[in-house]
Amino acid sequence: MLERNTALGNSGNIVGALTYTDTVLDFARSHGLVEVEIQVLQNRGVAFRRIERYDSAVNCYSRSIDLASAIGDIELMQSGSELLAIAYADMNRLEEAEDFGRKALDFAIQMEDQDAMTASMSTLATTLAKANKNIEAIEMAKPLLELQEVNPLNRMKLLTPLAYAANNLDSVRLMTEVVGEMKKVADVFPESHQVKRVWLSSESSLAAMKGDYRKQWEILCRLDSMPSQGKSVIEIDLEKAKCLGHLGRYNEAYDVLQKVATQYEDSRQAQIQREMSEYFVKYQTLLKELKIVRLQNQRLILAIALGSCIVVIFGGWLLWIHISRVRREREFHKAQMEFIRGLEHERGRVARELHDDVAGDLVGLQYDVLTGSPEESSEKIAAVAGKVRRLSHDMMPPEFEEYDLPRLLEDLAVTTNAAGRVEVKIRLEGSYDWHSLDAKSNLNLYRIVQEIINNALKYARNPEVDITIGGSDAFSLLIESAGVAAGKKIETPEKGIGHNIMVIRASLAGASIGVTKNGGKYIYNIEEIK
Repeated sequence: MLERNTALGNSGNIVGALTYTDTVLDFARSHGLVEVEIQVLQNRGVAFRRIERYDSAVNCYSRSIDLASAIGDIELMQSGSELLAIAYADMNRLEEAEDFGRKALDFAIQMEDQDAMTASMSTLATTLAKANKNIEAIEMAKPLLELQEVNPLNRMKLLTPLAYAANNLDSVRLMTEVVGEMKKVADVFPESHQVKRVWLSSESSLAAMKGDYRKQWEILCRLDSMPSQGKSVIEIDLEKAKCLGHLGRYNEAYDVLQKVATQYEDSRQAQIQREMSEYFVKYQTLLKELKIVRLQNQRLILAIALGSCIVVIFGGWLLWIHISRVRREREFHKAQMEFIRGLEHERGRVARELHDDVAGDLVGLQYDVLTGSPEESSEKIAAVAGKVRRLSHDMMPPEFEEYDLPRLLEDLAVTTNAAGRVEVKIRLEGSYDWHSLDAKSNLNLYRIVQEIINNALKYARNPEVDITIGGSDAFSLLIESAGVAAGKKIETPEKGIGHNIMVIRASLAGASIGVTKNGGKYIYNIEEIK
């Protein structure tokens, strides 16, 4: 049953593989076969990863590691850690990917298993290459390729980080050498195997590096017929649009970009729907817990009525605790609802940008493609692709656990200034250690700055945003939004979903936020609460 499950996945029948894992899991659990349950969970995670359901894959891998740890099976702990490292790398959570990659290597060394060590080192090298640690990745993977006993699958795993590094370094020589070795390995496997897709994807990158876009397009079309390519659909379509632009096939490039815009909106709506569903489940759980607490307190009040004065005093104390708990629950629920409204607010903003900006550019581009010069059409295609990337950047921000807040805000300023609709300036002062700030606080402060910039775009004429990043013992952010048009007001502390969300986010980051107005300028002061 395990071999059949693996074969379904390797053949590209991902839906069949996922369906069959339910059958095998039921069988394993009903017969107490823990080792089989662990392997099925890992196979299930692989299937989820290939259809880009990374959160589900991470849940499967984490559960398999917990079960393997409980029974002390180092081999299954090693394979689970390696798979989890691969999933985190696909999600660009590279610090976690590197951590689990090193854990997998440590387990392999304890096992003294050469194949496991080779596979773990290749996974770790791929993570390093994705993190742009190219020389370290090459130094780790290349010596292992000289070992004669490396099997074909592990050899392809070792070639993968070399391909990433060659692409990052723009080294045609190294990429040519790596692709040649990949082809030798891929020839051993059937057309539907994942190894073929890895080779063809690297072959496509090499063709683009050489400027052979016709060959790149042929490879991309061949990859289109395969069930999984290790990239998101949007990434693949952007790559195809760029290739078509280089080939001068601007009408087709326009159609692909239009498809990307639709895919992005569908993806965003699905994400918001999942988040709202999670909030609804949590809300229902809170209601049930509150009902249970009320029933328990009704019985307690009856007992207090029949007890002595000491019991009455004690009961009053318990009642005060209950009231405080209910108040906190209500405040928590209110905060949840504010976040849900904030998500709807963000969804509306992205939809408006797609409709008013990207869709308008696409309509104009359609006319220019038919009437303008190839050079102008190519530039406008690149501009539309940039706007789609910026929207994607808004939806899924940078890696908050890898960089500190000043670096994240500098990247945001570069991205925003490149769009040409608002001028953002960053100034760093003080001696505060921004690396000490946790990822959640980074995210909430980053989102506050994003909201202020969006307000400037909506309400200001010739908008300018000056951001001063400072502090010594405690952090501070001073943001000045200038250029507000006469007769317009941005959201104030007294009303506005956007401002309420900023207040909540500041609180979650351990800070306070104040807003003042000076002429045509709004000044936001964010300070850490000590």
